[in-house]
Amino acid sequence: ARKAIAYYEQQLVITREIGDRRGEGASLFNAAVSLKNLGQDREAIARARAALEILARIEAPSAETVRKWLADWT
Repeated sequence: ARKAIAYYEQQLVITREIGDRRGEGASLFNAAVSLKNLGQDREAIARARAALEILARIEAPSAETVRKWLADWT
């Protein structure tokens, strides 16, 4: 999971550089899931909330999935 988080962080940098908001949200959420699996709940929730904010703003269908996961985590 730690290696996955490192890759998601790299993806996050790239998606931000190219202005890919959907990719940015996905990167944040994928990192959140990995962090949650490592027991880092506080950081996982923070990243998932950031992902939800982005995905909801662009009206991405995946926002609902993130919303459901967050509801289960909090």
